[in-house]
Amino acid sequence: MTFRRKIKPLNFFLLILILLTSVPISANSSLNLFNQAHKLYLKKNYNAALKDFSRILSLKKTDKVSAYSAALTGQIYLIKKHYKKSETFLRKGLRLARINKMVKMKQFCFFHLGIISKTKNNFNKALVLFSRAKKLAVKLGLKEKLKTTNIKIIETLAHLKNWKQLKKILLKANNSSLLLKGAVLYFNADKNRESLKIIKRIEKINRSRNYASALKIKAKILYKNKKLKEAETSIKKSINYFRKNKMYRNLAQANVFYAGILHSKLYTSRAVLLLENAIPHLAKKEKIQALNMAGTMLFKIQQFKDSAPYFNDAYKLSSKNQKAYVGLNLSQIYLLQGQSEKALDFLKQSYTYFKKKNDRPGLMKAVEKLAFYYLRKNKLYHAKKYFMIFFRKNKSKTKNILIFNTLGEIAYRRGYMKRAAYFFKIAEINAKRSKKIDELIYSRNFLGLVYKKTGRLKLAAKYYRKALKDSLLYGNKIYQCLIHHNISVLKLKNNKTEIAISHLKKAVNLLEEFRSGFFGSIEDRAYHLAENLDSYRFLLFAYIKSGKIKKAWEVLERSRARSFLERLIKINPKFYITNERLLRKLQNKIYLLSSRLFNAQSKPAPSIKLIEKYNKTLKSSIKQLRGLYIKSQDKSDKYTKLKNLQNFLKTDKSIIVQYAYWSGSKPCFAFVITPDSIHTFNATSSSTLNKMIQKFRKIVQVPLVYRIYNKHLFGTQIIDNRKLFLNIGKKLYKRLIAPAANIAKKRNINRLIIIPDGSLELLPFLSLPEPDSLLKKISYFGIKFKTAMIQSVNVLLLIKNKMKQNSKISFNTLALGGVGKRRIKLISGKIINFAKLPNSKRELKIIKKIISLSGNGKVKLLISANAKISSLKRKSFLGLLRKYNLIHFATHGLFLPGKRGINSLILSKTKTDNGLLDMKQVLSLKLAARHVFLSACDTGLGKKIAGEGIISFIRSFMYAGALSVTGTLWPIYDKSTSTYIKYFYSQLIKNMDTIESHYIARQKMINTKWHWPCYWASFIYYGL
Repeated sequence: MTFRRKIKPLNFFLLILILLTSVPISANSSLNLFNQAHKLYLKKNYNAALKDFSRILSLKKTDKVSAYSAALTGQIYLIKKHYKKSETFLRKGLRLARINKMVKMKQFCFFHLGIISKTKNNFNKALVLFSRAKKLAVKLGLKEKLKTTNIKIIETLAHLKNWKQLKKILLKANNSSLLLKGAVLYFNADKNRESLKIIKRIEKINRSRNYASALKIKAKILYKNKKLKEAETSIKKSINYFRKNKMYRNLAQANVFYAGILHSKLYTSRAVLLLENAIPHLAKKEKIQALNMAGTMLFKIQQFKDSAPYFNDAYKLSSKNQKAYVGLNLSQIYLLQGQSEKALDFLKQSYTYFKKKNDRPGLMKAVEKLAFYYLRKNKLYHAKKYFMIFFRKNKSKTKNILIFNTLGEIAYRRGYMKRAAYFFKIAEINAKRSKKIDELIYSRNFLGLVYKKTGRLKLAAKYYRKALKDSLLYGNKIYQCLIHHNISVLKLKNNKTEIAISHLKKAVNLLEEFRSGFFGSIEDRAYHLAENLDSYRFLLFAYIKSGKIKKAWEVLERSRARSFLERLIKINPKFYITNERLLRKLQNKIYLLSSRLFNAQSKPAPSIKLIEKYNKTLKSSIKQLRGLYIKSQDKSDKYTKLKNLQNFLKTDKSIIVQYAYWSGSKPCFAFVITPDSIHTFNATSSSTLNKMIQKFRKIVQVPLVYRIYNKHLFGTQIIDNRKLFLNIGKKLYKRLIAPAANIAKKRNINRLIIIPDGSLELLPFLSLPEPDSLLKKISYFGIKFKTAMIQSVNVLLLIKNKMKQNSKISFNTLALGGVGKRRIKLISGKIINFAKLPNSKRELKIIKKIISLSGNGKVKLLISANAKISSLKRKSFLGLLRKYNLIHFATHGLFLPGKRGINSLILSKTKTDNGLLDMKQVLSLKLAARHVFLSACDTGLGKKIAGEGIISFIRSFMYAGALSVTGTLWPIYDKSTSTYIKYFYSQLIKNMDTIESHYIARQKMINTKWHWPCYWASFIYYGL
């Protein structure tokens, strides 16, 4: 054989190595090789050990060395989960052990072969092998091996359900670890008595680690039997033992179970704290369970924002199967937070996974949640599709009742009344049989609604009565509220207003009761109010029908003010609380206690006694703080009375016009409150008003007469919108303002406070033309009357009280803006270019000049690069913002409506932030300003929330602590704004009356070239 190429030195060295290895190994060298392999085996270097063992076995000898090597190779393959290979090698080792009379090796092989047969679910064979291993262990007197074999025998007997034999073994046993395993097996098989007997025996033997874990099982049994106190004492004992011996993983596992007990005792905050401490010391699977547990605990008490991070952490750690289940929980949270797209993504992911894996229970959960999601979103076709899947695959009766009820609701919403009645009747019959009261009330209530729609009013009343009886018996307040409302609607149809009022009163009281005890956030409360606004509306309508106007107004004020005041208390408690010293003390105390608690918990072995002590003191101080809030809230409730309001109107010499606006074809009511009387009038349907407001806004935003270049005419064209303006404007004036204006004229009052609602918040009342207006000479409402706007009467009187407290007037001003060109890229990818505002700098300089001439205040200017968000936040943190009585923003405003909705004031960009001051950032500022002027575009626009109105920058600045705010209803003009502000501030320094200052600024603007309402009517003032 000839080589074509020269052999490389490396290849030659390898060839020699191969030849050397092929040489037969001597007896001494094989023993040395085994020792080398055994060392590698002990170091867990299994691959290298296997190579050496295979070399020994390749000799095909029947000596002890080959027996050992065969047995150990079998064990390595068992560790690597190659069961076929391990079985062959172990059998080989057993055969060689018999030849060489190696009893210890026989025991080893029998034991490991038993493990293989157990993993293959061949339990009878495993039992035989383990029993042989046991006999040999007894012969040799191997105590530790006897323990492990006995444990394996017990496990196999439990699998075979041979309890008699298992009992015999345990009766003979004196080993605590063996008894503990028996207790665990009995507990898993729901044989609690036997497990408790074994635990007693463990207690007699010794008080070791096994006793502590036995106490944990005992606690679980007691918890199952609903003996919470006994369970708590036993788990505490085990926790103390684990803490003393620094067994952190066992301690963490015990703490997880103890958290479950605390949660069942309604100590959820303590339970979550325990889980947080336990999570770092747990294994991956246990971590996921603990995180899910913490999330569900917080979800049950409706703290959705706090539960979300726990579920997110669990989702990151979990496998695909676990992700699908955690995704269902996350979808519910996102749905409640209003992030419906995210919720749907999680639901669809889990649904597809369960469908692929044919996981029936998971699939049922996903289908049910998808069905309810589409039902909530009013996508009835998809909802019906998923409910039908759920109905076909589900076998439980209780779930089928729920399905029939929901299918009935879908049919009712789609207008198929016969089909709806059929589904609800089936649901009613099944609910009666299975004694499911909630579902029975639900079906009867909807049957009443179905019969009411079809005109069978007697039948409807009959079903309502039945539903109300059931709800009163079983104390279901939510259903009681619904049924009271539905009965009242029937009674109003039959002109029985007094009976309707009594039912509506009960409904509203139940709503208030439920809302006051609601655990959720302000957003959840707002959603709850929006869902149940109909009860307030019908009660108001019933009172007006019966001629009780005062009571009707009180209902309107209660529904209007409640959510605003709740937000105000939450964000800025100082707005309410008069005793500020006590508030500061309590806040500092809470801060210190919470930091101490955190430090105590972060220790590797935290002491529960110390944590409990801190928790108690923290709870008491929080109670004190809540008491302070409640006292102040009780004070604010008296303002809803009409007498207090009329006393204020006498001193202020003004009239209030308050609107009750509801979307759709429902009527819009207005209340006119004077110092000695109250009147009401109907301002037609809300839908017609909405259309008129939209048209009017389009016309007003530009000059009524303006020139435009026309391509077809090859020249300029004059567009005159005065006729259209007068036509729509006069109609709006007659319907909304005329009755109040006539009363004011009779009484010689020219000061009006408007409380708008819904779309009326977007109407520029100031620009409404009066009935005597002509094309050549238009007289505007805002020129004749001094006007201001406010959210509710409660807020009005709150501001009045705050002004009394801070009677000292100073003109310390913070003026910021004058930002240059800006190019902003949004999250959606959209780019918005903002031009320079040359007059904004001029505007700020004018303010400085006017206030410095007054000699009653200093002005701090933050122009262009200095107008940063960071400087505002820094001033707020140091408490410097509270020194300023006036704050003025002269910059660009950005408002983009939509699902997410972007509202921001544009300041200068820095390395840390993008210069977009949003409403959330405003809420974090600590203000005490008498007035905030927002000289920017669209600052009065925002997200519309039913029952609350428009959440804009005006609201956010008031929540932050400002007593009054001026905002804008549309994009404002740069040149005209500077002149308006010049007139406004020159008047303001005379008497600090903002209503008067705006009124005089408007009158002066009319006599200039900026006489059209687009230049001055955009500025809306909220305050006193």
